[in-house]
Amino acid sequence: MSSDDQARANRLKRRCEIRRKNCVNKIRAVYDLAVRSAADSTVVPQLLVLVDTLDQLMSSFNTEDEALLNQLIDMELDAEYPDRECVEMLEMVSFAQATANRLMQYCAPQTILSVHGGSQVFLNNVDVNEPQTNVHASNGAGAGDGSPGGVQSNNAGSLRSNSVQVIKPTRLPEIPLPSFYGDIYKWISFRDRFAAMVDRRSTLSDIEKFYYLVGCCKGDALDAIRGIPVADHNYKLAWSTLKERFDKPRLVACSLIERLLSAPRASSETLAELNKLLVIFDEGVSVLKSMEIPNLGDFILFSIASRCLPTSSIKLFEAQLANGFPTVQDLLKFVKSRVAILECIPREPTSKQINELKNHKGASYSVKKPPIHSSMVASSNPSQASQSCICCKGTHVLASCPKFKSWTLETRSNWARDQRICFRCLRTGHWVSRCKSSIVCGQCSRRHHSLLHPASSSGRPREENTSNAEQMDLPTTSSLLSQNTSPSVILGTALIHMPDSTGVLHTVRALIDSASQISAITAECSNRLGLRIKKWTVPVSGIGGVSVPNVLGIVQCRAQPRFSPDPVFNFEAWVFSTITTDMPRHPLTKSLVDKYKHLALADPSFAIPGSIDVLLGADLFSEILNGKRVSVGSSYPAAFGTVFGWTIIGAAPHTISHWPVSCPTSLTVSCETLLHKFWEIEEPDTAPEEFTTTGQCESMFQRGCVRVNSGRYSVPLLFRQPTPQVNFTGSRAVATKRFGQLEKKLMSDQRLRSLYCQFMAEYQSDGHMSPASSVGLYFIPHHAVYRPSETNPKIRVVFDASAKDYSGTSLNDVLFPGPKLQQDVVDVLLLFRLSRFAFTCDISKMYRQILISPEHRPFQHVLWRASPEDELQAFELNTVTYGVNCSPFLAIRVLHQIADMECDGFPFVREALLFHTYVDDICVGADSEAAAIQLQSDLITILRHSGMELKKWTSNIESVLNNVPNEDRACDALSFHDGDSVGSKVLGIRWDHHDDSFNYFVKPETLVTTKRGMLSLIARIFDPLGLLAPVIFQAKHLMQSVWKANIAWDENLPNDILKPWTQFVTDLPELQRVRIPRFVHTRRGLRCVLCGFCDASERGYAAVVYIKSLDFCERPSVSLLGAKTKLAPVKAYTIPRMELCAAVLLARWMARLKNILDGRLQIVDTLA
Repeated sequence: MSSDDQARANRLKRRCEIRRKNCVNKIRAVYDLAVRSAADSTVVPQLLVLVDTLDQLMSSFNTEDEALLNQLIDMELDAEYPDRECVEMLEMVSFAQATANRLMQYCAPQTILSVHGGSQVFLNNVDVNEPQTNVHASNGAGAGDGSPGGVQSNNAGSLRSNSVQVIKPTRLPEIPLPSFYGDIYKWISFRDRFAAMVDRRSTLSDIEKFYYLVGCCKGDALDAIRGIPVADHNYKLAWSTLKERFDKPRLVACSLIERLLSAPRASSETLAELNKLLVIFDEGVSVLKSMEIPNLGDFILFSIASRCLPTSSIKLFEAQLANGFPTVQDLLKFVKSRVAILECIPREPTSKQINELKNHKGASYSVKKPPIHSSMVASSNPSQASQSCICCKGTHVLASCPKFKSWTLETRSNWARDQRICFRCLRTGHWVSRCKSSIVCGQCSRRHHSLLHPASSSGRPREENTSNAEQMDLPTTSSLLSQNTSPSVILGTALIHMPDSTGVLHTVRALIDSASQISAITAECSNRLGLRIKKWTVPVSGIGGVSVPNVLGIVQCRAQPRFSPDPVFNFEAWVFSTITTDMPRHPLTKSLVDKYKHLALADPSFAIPGSIDVLLGADLFSEILNGKRVSVGSSYPAAFGTVFGWTIIGAAPHTISHWPVSCPTSLTVSCETLLHKFWEIEEPDTAPEEFTTTGQCESMFQRGCVRVNSGRYSVPLLFRQPTPQVNFTGSRAVATKRFGQLEKKLMSDQRLRSLYCQFMAEYQSDGHMSPASSVGLYFIPHHAVYRPSETNPKIRVVFDASAKDYSGTSLNDVLFPGPKLQQDVVDVLLLFRLSRFAFTCDISKMYRQILISPEHRPFQHVLWRASPEDELQAFELNTVTYGVNCSPFLAIRVLHQIADMECDGFPFVREALLFHTYVDDICVGADSEAAAIQLQSDLITILRHSGMELKKWTSNIESVLNNVPNEDRACDALSFHDGDSVGSKVLGIRWDHHDDSFNYFVKPETLVTTKRGMLSLIARIFDPLGLLAPVIFQAKHLMQSVWKANIAWDENLPNDILKPWTQFVTDLPELQRVRIPRFVHTRRGLRCVLCGFCDASERGYAAVVYIKSLDFCERPSVSLLGAKTKLAPVKAYTIPRMELCAAVLLARWMARLKNILDGRLQIVDTLA
């Protein structure tokens, strides 16, 4: 062994010893707590928490122990192996777990003496180290405590053997402690239950009671005692603090009555609706009766009357109110006094009267941009239409003047210049430089009107594309003017609850509009809720080419009904200065409003004009409506049932001179982009070209990449400018705020909190995160992506390096993402089919095995603490972090570095790392079983030298799997559907390694007959190689038929499409019977011929390629390589032209495949 190898072996041995010692120390710490618990009861809660970590610690100890033993054997130092510690650890773990089990069993220490007379005596002061017993005593005489039977005993063992029978107790289910989130109407129930179960238990110490209290409190309740240190003498302070905050009988009673009065009306006589009603009223009435309110009926009348007063009057009433429960007479007396005062004060004009004196002018515009399409409500004011045209003196604006439009562009421009007309808004009195209008050109988005757009800047005509369907023109309208006898159209409004950034609910007024393909929110409402606005840079266009100005960005919103905490809607909303004018446009008559007084309305003030804060569009419309409808007359609007209550929609007869009218407006946000990934897979692109813009990133990598003593690589972050110039302002404050939101979420879900703490503890114990050793220059917020499951819940911690600081800059903004080095999935899958003996594996925690240069770690700081009682601590991430934009490049570039620097004598390993790896998945094979085993061994050895371990092994040969432990093998996929075969997934494709074939399974849960449902199902079919080309082509044809029919996303399919779609969905489960052999009967250097076929029809064209291989005995074998299909354009082409397109498609597809296979096979000919 060379000196370098000896040094490396010593380092590996030392590392194993340190990790093993770390596990030993942790186990000893828990064991010491178990020993101390017999004499010191204050350590019991800590022991009960830490004992849950023993299994994981013992597993880690066994792993490190085995690694140390293997290293010592390799170094021929097995005599130094400390075998005695293994036995000691096992004894310590078993003792600690046994002690914890005994303590948990007797956490409610009491001995039950069951006397023959039928009475029971509870002895509370029992040693927790003594077994719990049930003692049956006779009715004989004895000095007792006054209980029947007269039993006197200090413990169970002091009873006479002839009158006592010790039996084994029956273990009852644990009684869960109540939780309290700060809801005032739930305080009494929580107070009584907690006092009975914990507070009045003399066997519990105050520190234990404090821990139980902290565990029960959530949300606002926990915030009330968060600042009180957890200590034995502080329990009474914490309990009294909660009482002082929430033990307010009148406030509890008011909240209960408010909840009863706001209870939703049962929409139908169903079991669920009536049970819901019973739950609300049973709970509310029982609590109200238990409070023993004097004259409860009078207090309820007071609560009803107080709801009718304005907030200012309520404040004055409360200020002069004494403690106790007021009556309705008290309130009426107060109102009479206020009336007497107001009669003596001169009246001021109301806000409505003031607003009527103002002249509101407004219009919503949009910029034309064809890619995508969404709608929102815009309003136009007809007062503009009444202006006199300076061109023809008509009653319309200049932009609508027929005479002005009939002129040529040059004539219009010259006349407007002579009349001193603004080229942007077409009004007089100012030039473009001083114009305050938001209008921009609908063709070029510049600061001039579309009617004055210069011909030299006109958009180029659309080019024909043989691979894409033509886009369809939609009829558009931008504004309407109501006539004197036009009906007033009522749009559905609702009062809803939306939480602000701190979780406090606010009532906002929402407009429910199915014609809007997006949701929106006003800037004023967004600021009031404290929502964080993300930038939005895509131009916005409306119907008719009218601009929608001032798109401020997008925000993430949550909404829920006022009377129920669910359902909760999470949605994305565009931020505008205003959404529309007041709704309704004018007050509605009382006779119309009375038609709906028997309904629980979503917006009780729907008849009074008011501002709109939020627009709920078609993205939420189907979830909001419940399908119920009530009609009160043919000439009146209908009431539609929603989760918020009944909302009124329709035309109401009314006569008024003029009022603004709403109409749909389109935004350039495309639902069609959802198909991008699906179409991209189907696109037969040419072979990847070499990247030519990698010089700067490659240079930084070469300068900063080093090999550390452990064998791992250390790489730099790819900064766009020198690091001394990079400055982030307020980054820690942003991360602190985000962590507070995360911690609140974790405290409300103990299972998620446990998994999150476990992940962060593992991150730290693996050395991937450590306490910050320097001042943090950028703090990365983090959050959880959680998939709950009863059996195997999974969590992934996401680090958000795109979080902006106070200056609007993030870490990702100042880093190069790096060039694309990743192999295409088609290339990897195709090469995977060439070897007879194949296996796949995964580089475990690939990113985290690569270190970041120490000088750049201050830019990777995070904040963390496991408990709210701990101090918030800064940590630095020592490794490549997912969430940083240059991490994919750095990780793959390190693999290439390993392939270039360490694989001189291992050509097959180098090929596997460069061409057979997709992210962290290696899919490779060999022509013989021995070669496959050797390749497996070489891969493990070379990657292990760089600190990388291979897990999740799958292979079609047993000998490869026998070389790895069971825990390192990939588990077969469990089947929950009939016919769903067992197997593993290789880059998204199911591989049954038992019969070495690819198979497919797509089973729709239900038949959805809308355009959106069709897209959702088709996009689930993943077939990058085109092995299911006939199925994919039929799906694309159906989707094109829907596009040609020009139906909405949630509209039912027409009959001519519904029938073939239904048949397609019915036949789709038959795909599970399809088996495509993975192996194409080739070997390295074998002579092969590529055979291609193409054809076309009126519907489209396709190309398919087979490989014909000749083994050394000249026996031919033909296998399918892959296929591609294309749809015919909407504009009909001739069959000869379609066949030419098919030939082009085949040529490109064959060139792509030949480029992949060259170097591995000997392609002697291509036939087409």
